[in-house]
Amino acid sequence: MRSEIRIKLDAFIAAYYKQQFVRGLMLALSSTMLVLVGLFLLENQLWLSVQTRTILFFGMWTIIIAAWGVLVVQPVLKLRGVGKVISHEEAARWIGNHFPEVSDKLLNLLQLEEMSAITAENDLLLQGIAQKTVAFSNTPFIQALDWLKHKRWVTRLALLLVLLLGFSAYQSAGILIGANRVFHYQTEYVPQAPFRIELTPAELVADQGKDLTVNFKVEGSILPESIEILINKQIIRAKKIKANHFQYTFSSVQTQFNFAIRAMDFDLGNYRVIVNHPPQWQAISAWADYPDYTGKMDGECASTELLEVPEGTIITYELKGKYVSQWLVKSSGGRWTSIGGADEKGTLGKGQKTTDALNTAKEQQQYKVRANSSGGFVFGMRGKKGLSVDTFLSRLEVQKDLFPDIQCETQEDSVKMGVWYFMGLAGDDYAVKSVHFYHRILRKNGRSADTNWVKMPLFIGNESQVSFTHALDLGLMGIQPSDAIEYQLAATDNDALHGGKVMRTPVRKLERPSNDAVVAQLEKQEAGIGQGMSKSVKNLEKLQKEAKRLQESLQQSGQSWDQENKIKNWLNEEQKMLQTIKQLEKKQSEVNKQKERLGEQSQELQKKKDALNERLKQLNNSEMQKLIDEIQRLLQQKADKEQLKESMQKLSEMSQETAKEMDKLMEQLKQLELEEAVDAVAKSMEDWAKKEEELAQQTKEEKGNQTSDALKEAHEEQKAALQNIEKKIQDVEEKNAELEKPMELMTGEEDRKEAGDEAQKASQDLQNNKKSAASEKMKKSAQKMKEAMQSMQKSFEDQQKKRAAEDYQTLRALLENLIDASNRQEANFMELRKLSSDNPRLATLNKEQMRLRESLMFIEDSLMALAKRQPMIDNFVTKEMSRVNVQMGMALDNMKVRNSRGAAVHEQFVMTGLNNLA
Repeated sequence: MRSEIRIKLDAFIAAYYKQQFVRGLMLALSSTMLVLVGLFLLENQLWLSVQTRTILFFGMWTIIIAAWGVLVVQPVLKLRGVGKVISHEEAARWIGNHFPEVSDKLLNLLQLEEMSAITAENDLLLQGIAQKTVAFSNTPFIQALDWLKHKRWVTRLALLLVLLLGFSAYQSAGILIGANRVFHYQTEYVPQAPFRIELTPAELVADQGKDLTVNFKVEGSILPESIEILINKQIIRAKKIKANHFQYTFSSVQTQFNFAIRAMDFDLGNYRVIVNHPPQWQAISAWADYPDYTGKMDGECASTELLEVPEGTIITYELKGKYVSQWLVKSSGGRWTSIGGADEKGTLGKGQKTTDALNTAKEQQQYKVRANSSGGFVFGMRGKKGLSVDTFLSRLEVQKDLFPDIQCETQEDSVKMGVWYFMGLAGDDYAVKSVHFYHRILRKNGRSADTNWVKMPLFIGNESQVSFTHALDLGLMGIQPSDAIEYQLAATDNDALHGGKVMRTPVRKLERPSNDAVVAQLEKQEAGIGQGMSKSVKNLEKLQKEAKRLQESLQQSGQSWDQENKIKNWLNEEQKMLQTIKQLEKKQSEVNKQKERLGEQSQELQKKKDALNERLKQLNNSEMQKLIDEIQRLLQQKADKEQLKESMQKLSEMSQETAKEMDKLMEQLKQLELEEAVDAVAKSMEDWAKKEEELAQQTKEEKGNQTSDALKEAHEEQKAALQNIEKKIQDVEEKNAELEKPMELMTGEEDRKEAGDEAQKASQDLQNNKKSAASEKMKKSAQKMKEAMQSMQKSFEDQQKKRAAEDYQTLRALLENLIDASNRQEANFMELRKLSSDNPRLATLNKEQMRLRESLMFIEDSLMALAKRQPMIDNFVTKEMSRVNVQMGMALDNMKVRNSRGAAVHEQFVMTGLNNLA
């Protein structure tokens, strides 16, 4: 608990700071008014510069803030106990100075109170403090403050404040003017002249590059003799027109500038000349945003004067300029419109649409347009003085998306009739999206089996160039002979603007040939196969001769670069022959399949053709290919010539066997073709006779005197069929003549002639409406045609039997000759192996071996002739005969050089071969 003495001391300290606050407030107010009034009046009289006023402005506030902080704020803070405040001991000394009788006692009392706070249990000490406190209770501590002096200070400061207020009221005009200029310390002020100058024009604006004339009109009690113009620290005198009128012309104004006016040492103000710049182009560029489907990369256009772009491209023009207040655009023949303005859209011509500007800045502007049609744009600029004559023309050439292009070639399979191939190209200036094949079936009556087109995709994608292929098998599609299909192809591009444009080929028609046409075509193909086989046999014979020459050359001169090239060429020809044989076999197989599908030949004939085709397939010998590869390897390795000769000899032997076998198959093919032709004409004759009998019956049963048109038309068809039979008979005769040994074949010529004559007479009777007579003649013609058919078939069968009998006799004779040759060879061999090389008997045996060789040549010719007529003779026979000939030749070669051992070895092989053949 605080003592009474300390409470009185606190009251003394508070009274002290209140005195400080009152005097400080009066002093702060007085000093503030003194500084402000003095500074404002100083500025009013001296017209201080901007720099000086800036320093005084901030100095004024520094002094005022410091005075108020020290004189007012500090006493208030200490009154509230903030900061360092007078302590009780200092207050006691201050009071003791004013009241000497209590000086020491007051300090002792404070010390005792401090001791009592430390030793609270000392009762004697507490009693002493209480006695001394009573002694000071009547002493007025506040009287220790000098209140008289305080009153004098307050009175004096109040008088000073009143005087300052009165002076301020008296000098209010000057103070206010000065205050305004001090507070606007950044503004330049000049002393007021005794006159006023008015400039015309009021707005100092000059067109760039033009002169600007400024007139100065002076008004006032005193007029200056001259007016000075200050530009960039240069002084120029204005021209005096009158006492109160001066003039100056600024020549060829290019840029903005400032100038000042001065007269009679008075600064009359600063002025700025504004230059009116005409709009100027800085740059113009164009950015093309191409449609995605074109595949073109977006980018800046190389030229802005002529833009060639695809349809649908969005062009963004970037306009850059200086001193532009408004950008304008117009289309060819249109009116100016503001870019980015409210009236911009729909004013650029048909097919062109604009969008609002993306940037409203005048120095730079964007303008967008979608390129849907060709046209031109004129860009202009508006400045402060109006529209600039400097414009820019941009020509827009729009490239329309072209229709796709499609071309197609149609080709029928050279072997398989009714199979068609379609090969073509489709292209577009950008990309082809799809290619489709359309078709529909047409029946004989010309009406479509299905009015809807069948759609088949050939390509789906996105390519600028597309090659496509397609195949149709009319037979597999169920198209009957003489029916047809209509077809067309369509290409669609990737035009995203118009939904994809379609280009179609013209509608074309494909007919499935009739059976007769197919047969004729197949026969033509078979003839080509026969010619190919004949040519292959000749080529193989040439290759055998070439092989023999090459072997002889190797024996004489050895292997050289030229010789090696000749061997390589020979191998290439052998390789080509293998490919040719393979192609012939493939064509023959396809012909057989088509004829089998037609079902117009007997099963027996079909089996014969299949067997022949199988033998033709066997000619495609893989061993020959291995030998060719082996010889090529030997050439690369520069192998020994004997090894090379041996391989070449083997290949030559195989080629010889192939040639003989092909020659045999060629003759057998001719025989089968003849047999097929005989069957075909026999069937045609049978069909004709049957049809003729039906017509005879219809003619007989037809009512009325007049012959119907249907009957006449049917009879005309019979006449055409009869002509077709004659053509087939001629074909039979030609095929028979192509055989090595033609048959003595009878075709029933007389019966056919009678059948034709009777049919002709029947036709005349029909024309004369003699139906009964016509019917009888038709029956007779049908009977004669049957007799002709039977005569031809019997003749063909008889000839086949005759040939079989002849072949049987030939075969028996061949067998006897083979046995005889085998015995003769065995006798030679048994004697030869016992002889030495110098035995004279070798010459005799050599002659005997040569006679045996001649006999074998005769046997071989007879055997080959028989094999051509009898397919049952396997190609083993021809191959074995070829090996016998080779071994026979080697035996003779050894005997010439009197090599009895070598000759005996080869003669043993000959004997083995003859035994195999027998």
